[in-house]
Formats: sequence, C-alpha cells, structure tokens
Amino acid sequence: MVSSKVKAIMLCLSLGLLIDVSQSHAETFQTSAPVVLVEDVSVGRILMQKNADRPIAPASMTKIMTAYVIFDLLDQGKMRLDQLITVNPSVWKRWHGKQGGATMFLRVGETVSVENLLNGMLTVSGNDATYALASSIPGGLDAFIALMNKEARSIGLTDSYFSSPNGWSNNDTTRTTARDLVLLASTTIKRFPQFYVKFYHRKEFLWGKSPTGELIRQHNKNPLFGRIDHADGLKTGFTTKAGYCFTGSATKNNHRIIMVIAGLPSARVRADEAIRLMQTALDTVP
Repeated sequence: MVSSKVKAIMLCLSLGLLIDVSQSHAETFQTSAPVVLVEDVSVGRILMQKNADRPIAPASMTKIMTAYVIFDLLDQGKMRLDQLITVNPSVWKRWHGKQGGATMFLRVGETVSVENLLNGMLTVSGNDATYALASSIPGGLDAFIALMNKEARSIGLTDSYFSSPNGWSNNDTTRTTARDLVLLASTTIKRFPQFYVKFYHRKEFLWGKSPTGELIRQHNKNPLFGRIDHADGLKTGFTTKAGYCFTGSATKNNHRIIMVIAGLPSARVRADEAIRLMQTALDTVP
C-alpha cells in the first residue's frame, strides 16, 4: 500500500513542483513564477523546483554564458583585461539608441578595455558592450558563439543552445533551462572566483556622456542588491518571449544559494519574488 506521504510527493512531482524545506517555510516557498529553481549549491540541496527542466528563452541571462567564455579566455591568456577593443560601426549601428535595448553608451570608433566592456555587460547589461566583446576574438561573432556552445557542453549544460551572446538578437533561438543556469552560475563562481567578485558585485557603472558632458551613471538591476545581505550576483533578463527573469546568488554561513526565476509579468513582480524566495532560502540555512 502506498503511504499518504509518498502519494503527496508523487503529486508534487507530477505538477513539476518540489519543495524540500521545513514546514515553517513551505507556504512562503509557493510562487506564481512559471519556472523556478532554488538550490543550496554548497551542499547540493534543492530547496524548490518548478518546471526546472522546461526550455526557456534566457534573454540577457545569456550574458552569464558570454562572461564565462570571456573569463576562460582571460584565464588562458588569450585575452587581457587591459586589452583595448575598438567599437566597430556594425556593432554601434545595431546596438545604439532605443532599438539596441540596454546600453553602455559606447560610441562608434571608441577604444575600450576588456575590463570596462565586462563592466558594461554585467553591471548595466549593455548589448553594445556584449557584441563588442564577442566580435573581437579571431573569427568574430560566429567563432564566439561556437565557443559558447563548446563551453556549455564542457560544463554539462545538456539542455542549452546559444545562438547569440545576448539572447536578444533578431531570430534568436537561444534556449536553456533553470537547472542549466544554476549549474552555469555555480561553475562560474567556483572556477573564476576572482572574476566573479570583480565583475558581478558592482552596484553601478559610469560610462558615456550626457548632453551636458557628464558621465552617465547606471545602476545594476539585480533586485537583491540592497535588499538581501551578502547578495553578490548574477543577471536579470527580459524579452517579450522570455518575460522577466533572473539568476541570482547570495551567501550565508558558508552556504551559497543560487536561484533562477523566469516568465514573470513585470520587473516589480520579478523583484518581489526574487527577494522573497531568496530570503526564505537563506532562512533555511543553519
């Protein structure tokens, strides 16, 4: 005879929702987000999952993979933080102005260091910075996208495919899952801790010039910053196809929580859910 407890677990699994937390936190771990994965990666404990293996369009969360490739090139000595890259006209034409989405406010012909382009990509989600980086390697953009998919396979992202470095291009077919994104974030932090601290912790970035000649100040859209103690990454995203999504991380007592939420209807709902779920997860840490 199947016990009532086993039946309940089977029902949760059939609904794509598994919660592994104490009864006191079970209610607060409920969410309207279509896709969720919350994991204490320090001990391999999944705290909540909901459709964690459903294919999703990651939007600008794609830039976590782009950053991973750049970090690997830096680690191999094939790229340097002080290396200068000139913004070519095609990158500027496609990614400046309103049609370019989030921007670092690069100018055509401007020469910018890899370090500042990484800040522009990861702090303010600049699509112009992302394409300037991806187009700069030998073989250009196609070679970079091939590297993204090669590294994804090496990491073990079995359900991911990348067709652009930003998840926002025309006819973009990039896809991934919440489970793959947690693995990607965790691997980034473990393999490149120095780059993670340097580039994912920044709360704001100044670049470009306003009409009055002042540097343009932009703030990181990470909804955990300023709301969750020891939050330190990673990346928000939005497209009409993807909805509002977020991969985030925070630590407590040597435990690291990584979460992915996707498919939310607004930036406000994304922020509220991210803060609530991360705080609930941190409250489970002894």
